Parts: sequence; structure tokens; C-alpha cells
Amino acid sequence: MRGVRRLPDDAAISSSFAGFASARLLRYARDDTLTMLFQQIPVPGLLVPGELTIVFHCLRINEFQCAADAHICRLPTTSPPAGASHSTSTLVRNCHCFPLPTHIEILKIGIMLKGKPKLTIRRARPGDLVPICRLIVRTVNGLYRRVGRKTFPARVPRAWPLIVHWLGSDPRGMLVAVNGRKQIVGHAGSIVRGKEWYLCNLFVAPNLQSRGLGAQLLERSLAYGRECGCTRFALCTFAENPQAVAFYTRYDLPAQRAVLMLHRKISRNQPLPEIKVTNALTCRLIEDEDFVNRLNRLDKKARGIARPEEHLHWIAHPDSATYAFFEGRRLAGYAVIHARGLVGPMAVSEPKYLPDLMAGAINIGAAECKNTQIVFLQGESQESIQMLLAAGFRVDEVLLEMATEKLADPEIYIPGSLAYY
Repeated sequence: MRGVRRLPDDAAISSSFAGFASARLLRYARDDTLTMLFQQIPVPGLLVPGELTIVFHCLRINEFQCAADAHICRLPTTSPPAGASHSTSTLVRNCHCFPLPTHIEILKIGIMLKGKPKLTIRRARPGDLVPICRLIVRTVNGLYRRVGRKTFPARVPRAWPLIVHWLGSDPRGMLVAVNGRKQIVGHAGSIVRGKEWYLCNLFVAPNLQSRGLGAQLLERSLAYGRECGCTRFALCTFAENPQAVAFYTRYDLPAQRAVLMLHRKISRNQPLPEIKVTNALTCRLIEDEDFVNRLNRLDKKARGIARPEEHLHWIAHPDSATYAFFEGRRLAGYAVIHARGLVGPMAVSEPKYLPDLMAGAINIGAAECKNTQIVFLQGESQESIQMLLAAGFRVDEVLLEMATEKLADPEIYIPGSLAYY
């Protein structure tokens, strides 16, 4: 370190700061500045999530003592740790004075506290759902900022319907990590359908990433799937997040295929390109829960699993609608259309029905949607991708299906989203 003078041996500072009993420091001096880099700082109750930076401004009292005042320079939460405030204050009570060499007039001591905060992983509760949604938005926005993408609105006034549904259908699969201040800093949500375990969400607060919390949540979630006798494990993640891809690969969940998210903006002043239909299918809105058994048979063929829980949710919820498509009296397939513009999932009994069913579903959604339409397509579905590009859709994002085996037949199935495929 050029221009820096190394002071004598490492010093134990137990006599200087109560609570820092086993801390050791390396001392460097530059003019009138002494920087202390702590190697070990066992301060129970003081660590908060993430890295906490505190700067002491120490002014000389006399030739033997200095008074230490501290203020928080960077804190990942709004509240200061015990014994400190955002204004200048003493960090540890009864420890505001310590002996100093007479030649040091002013000190600026930078202390970087790094450690694993106390965290509890437990099942999610109804009161956790809004904080979970806010955590997801904050984490996704952090990724989007890093890659230069537009972020989502940060305000989450109420829990998303699908999060509420998952807590009701799979309470054992909904986990949260809570810090010492009762704040939710991690979440894993997984569902079990038949012999398939699917990871809907895994999010960790940005300031706690790469510190092992995600691994703990994932391992707990995988254990839930194994306890249920699952033989297929799967998820989707962002292709532009290489850390996540490498992370899931270590857990024997390799990338199986690309999944494209396509979207188009809807303007009432500009007509949309027409999607041609070659074999017109009739459709009707499904409101009868007894019809779910027929939808399950389509899913078993296309996805390998039945998921009546989701179909019942989509039929009952006002923000989604399930349409059945027919060729004559024969059931050709179904499509779920959501109020916010998402079209999917879609499943058909035979590949010949997929282009017309998708076109019909998109046309229905365009008439009901106000701003944007979104469709997810597997990378192999080149014909469908070209059809949507010609209709004004654009590829907005590339995802990766990561699983022990491929999840669906792209000739007869179109995913709903990365959260439930």
C-alpha cells in the first residue's frame, strides 16, 4: 500500500470496545488517519442483513483519550442497529472513549461489518404474502437494472392472486426466510402436481445474495418434493442471469430448452395485424367445474401431469378466463386468457389444432386487453414464433427451462409463464 505506514503488531481491542472482545484489527496510518480493518467482529444483535458500513468520527479530548461518534453511511434497511442512529451517536454504550497516541489529532475509523445475520426459514403465512410480492419485485428489478431493462412499478398494494392460490394449495411448499427484525428477505415457492415438483419462485434480497440463503431455501424446497415422491423436478429462470443458471445446474437441474417471452403493445388507434386461421374452431367460456376433468386429460397428454388446482383457480378467479375450443363436438383444446394480457397455458389434443387455437385465443385476448399481450413459447416452436412475429409480437425475454427432463410436448402445449409453466 503506497504511502501507508504499517503500525505495530495486531492488537486486541477488548479493552477499547466492550462487545468486540475477540475482534482483532490491522492498523494502517496515512498522515492523521488510522484505518482499522476488522478480521472478526462478534457483535450479537448488531449485524443486520447485508453489509453494514459505519464510520466513526473521533475527535481528540486530550492527549490520552478521544471520543468516538458514529453515523451510518450505508444501511440496507431503514432502521439503524441497536445502539446507533442515522445521526451521530455512540455505537456501543459505555465505550465512547479509548486511549490514543498523542500524535493523532483526528481519526476516521472505517469498520466493515460482514457476517451471516440470524435468519429463520419457516412456512409462509397469509400475512407474509404482500412482503413476498414486494421482495420479488425488488429482486427482479435489481436484475433488470443490471442488464439495462425497464423495471416494474415498485408499489404492491395487495398480494397477487396466484401467490394466494399457491399458499392455499401447497402450504408446505411456500417458505420464507425472516431476519431478526421480522423482515422477509428470502422466499421459495414450489408446488407438487402428480409426480412433478415445480419451483414457482426463488428470490433472495439483493443484499443477501451469494451468501448461501438461496441454497438453504432450495434444499428445503427440494426436500418437500422428495417427501411427496416426485420423480421430475423443474423450474424456469432468466437466461440473462448466468449465476442462477449455474446455481440450478449444481442441483442436477440442467437447461432443457429455451422459452421465449413474446409481447406486443395494443393501441386502439392502430389496428393489429390479422392472425390468419386456416381451420376455424368454435369456442366457449368454461364456467362449470365439472369440465376440469376433460382439461386434466389434455394436460396429462401434453404436460405429463394433471393440475386441477390451477384450472379451478383460473375458472373461479375474475382476472382469468378458460376457453374450450371444439372442432364440431370434439374437444380440440383449451386456452387460459388473463386480464393483464397473458395468454396461456394452452393445450390441444393434436398438433394440427395448435396454430388455430393459439390464433383464436390471442384474438379473444386482444379484444379484452387494454395495453399488452404476452405469450410464452418453447424455442422449438418455430412455426408459432414466426406467426406471432408476423402479428406484431416481439421477443422480450429469453428464459431457460431447467429440469431433470423436458416438461411438455411443444407441438401440443404452450406454457403459461415461468412461474407455473
